[in-house]
Amino acid sequence: MAKKHKKTSNNPCFFKRKREGRFHLPEATLCAQELEKYLQNALPALPLQLVGELRQGYETIQSLAFLVPLAYKKSTIEALENAPFLQADAPQASLFAWVGKFAHAGITVEVRFTEEARMGSEAFMLSASPKHLGIPIKQKTLLQIAVTENFATEEALYESIGWQYVPAEMREGGFEIDLARQKNLPTLLTVQDIKGILHAHSTYSDGKHTLEQMAQACIAQGFGYLGITDHSKSAAYAGGLSEGRVLQQIAEIDKLNAQLAPFRIFKGIESDILADGSLDYDESILQKFDFVIASIHGGFKMTPEKATERLIKAIENPYTTILGHPTGRLLLRREGYPVQMEKVIDACAQNNVVIEINANSWRLDLDWRWVRLALNKGVMLSVNPDSHSRDSLSDIQWGVLTGRKGGLTASQTLNALTTEEIASYFLKKATK
Repeated sequence: MAKKHKKTSNNPCFFKRKREGRFHLPEATLCAQELEKYLQNALPALPLQLVGELRQGYETIQSLAFLVPLAYKKSTIEALENAPFLQADAPQASLFAWVGKFAHAGITVEVRFTEEARMGSEAFMLSASPKHLGIPIKQKTLLQIAVTENFATEEALYESIGWQYVPAEMREGGFEIDLARQKNLPTLLTVQDIKGILHAHSTYSDGKHTLEQMAQACIAQGFGYLGITDHSKSAAYAGGLSEGRVLQQIAEIDKLNAQLAPFRIFKGIESDILADGSLDYDESILQKFDFVIASIHGGFKMTPEKATERLIKAIENPYTTILGHPTGRLLLRREGYPVQMEKVIDACAQNNVVIEINANSWRLDLDWRWVRLALNKGVMLSVNPDSHSRDSLSDIQWGVLTGRKGGLTASQTLNALTTEEIASYFLKKATK
């Protein structure tokens, strides 16, 4: 008789079933943009507002939601019914909502209609977590205030209770509450705050473009520096660099830096964290890099204690500058290894190690739920695209969104430093 699969989080079949109906963040974003562009062309004056999970910046998306004033209901529904990429779902629709699916992606979209005087109230209710909505204000909750009172804007709602406006991505019912009451919310990190790219791969390992091509792409996008971090020698599957290839790349970087100044390429490596927690190369090679990203790429079957011990040993290595994608997860594909994240964050704080928010949209690791603890512990974060091509440099946007959910600011972000500042940071770390 066939052996039954146990329903545990380590069972890939169970993992897949748990996540059915969730969609990749860029895929959902492209669908939303497609609908927005279509409606803007069909109804140029339509005040369409994105609400829901995508606006809140979650790492995977179940459905899309938009809000439209009731006066535009008839023309909007007509346009939606005529959209060639949408399939209406009449049984799910209501008097105040059109529901359908994207034919090519399968993701559900709901367009809700409300009185213009209530646009702020409805947008707020559709763009906040249950915990945020449930916060008590005198004799009511925030949700009850939004239901019973008309606000044309969300800003007006927050102003009515004496709070600072809370961006939608922060409305999780946690640390933002006290800060909003005190009108002391941070100025959140933006893509424009990012001064350079750290964690990128070239044809030296498994990247699609040469070192010079990656540098030129960064220059074209307005970045001041590139921290190249090809894979280390143990990552044979990814063309990991032998010691000889490391020296060859360093020589090419020196040559390019002379040609491309003031743009600068920093010499880095994504060093595998080996099974015993050591880094991949002897000290004689490690000391040649400006910075080192330490990451686990194999041996995921560990107890939480073993995984944590392995990471902490790597964090304690004096050559580790940044801890890369701390849990190794791949969204909608695999769960990461189990980690006692509080201990890992404490170790980073004690050893002055930066934690990466890996901005690759399949990773988004460090998870936003841990960002605030890291910041409270004084740990600096780095928003890294883990680029394997020029095109994927733009993935930085997903990492910024993840950081914003945890309240990340430019002053707490490593690669929001200028070229001169980050060069000084690396040098100071190496000297210590």
